[in-house]
Amino acid sequence: MNTPRRALWRLTLTLALLCLPFALALEVEEGAEARLVRHDLGEARVPLRPARLVALFSGHADAALALGAEVVGIGVYFGASNAYLTPYLADAAEVGSSDGANLEAILALSPDLIVAPTELVGESYAQLSQIAPTVALPLAPAGEDRMRTQLLAVAQVLGRTAEAERVLAEHDARVAAAREALAPAAGAARVAAVFLTPSGPILYPYALAPLLYRDLGLTPAPLVAENRDATGPLPLSTEVVADLGATHLFVAVNDPALADTTLASPPWTNLEAVQEGRVSVVDPSVWTANGPLGRRAQLGDILAAFGVEVSR
Repeated sequence: MNTPRRALWRLTLTLALLCLPFALALEVEEGAEARLVRHDLGEARVPLRPARLVALFSGHADAALALGAEVVGIGVYFGASNAYLTPYLADAAEVGSSDGANLEAILALSPDLIVAPTELVGESYAQLSQIAPTVALPLAPAGEDRMRTQLLAVAQVLGRTAEAERVLAEHDARVAAAREALAPAAGAARVAAVFLTPSGPILYPYALAPLLYRDLGLTPAPLVAENRDATGPLPLSTEVVADLGATHLFVAVNDPALADTTLASPPWTNLEAVQEGRVSVVDPSVWTANGPLGRRAQLGDILAAFGVEVSR
């Protein structure tokens, strides 16, 4: 399998995993000197207050950073930049890619905790556990609000549950203020988000964009609504694109030139959103994020698209 095809296969697999809910098997016992965490792949004795965290999935790094933890290493997958996390990171090293964890780079960081995605860590779990206590958490935990579930799980592992409650309260207040501000500005707008890949566009289903489709009171485009219960990414054929029905379109893409080429060609040029210039090109690492920082960045993209500002 050639490299581009393999990368696309892994991208599609990861998007599918992000759509599917996975049960979160997590039990935590507090001790005097360490926290015993039983997780999807085993158990780990975690320091009471980890100070050097390596997170192989950006969603887990997002949650940890929102909780005030220090992340010294982070995974980067499928060309995603994780740029939205840069303001919260000090000098974190890139320690993983689509080809797996960079064990030497992780070892050099002397982490006291590693958090790895259950679905992708594979055989490297045992090797990671030899470097530092390693906890496996799912990419997309089951539940109506995966961001909340994931944040609370990371908080349990880090011993920061009080911080998690504060972060969630601030998030809820921010979303409520945005929903109120968007109501008059959005009106009857119909929204959709797509991910452009070199092999074709993919529609973001509800599972990947609950903020856009559910939390803010916006109206999903007809094609989105028809596929509300989709359990995986939805490839968009030329015929299907014509039926998208969006008045406002969010286009996630790693290469902006691909967006320019795609949106300048039929059937995209026939879409109302494109004709009226209501297209927002956004960072896919933000729009696949389950963390509160990613959701905050998504919210900024949505508010900007409608020319709305909120003070929170």
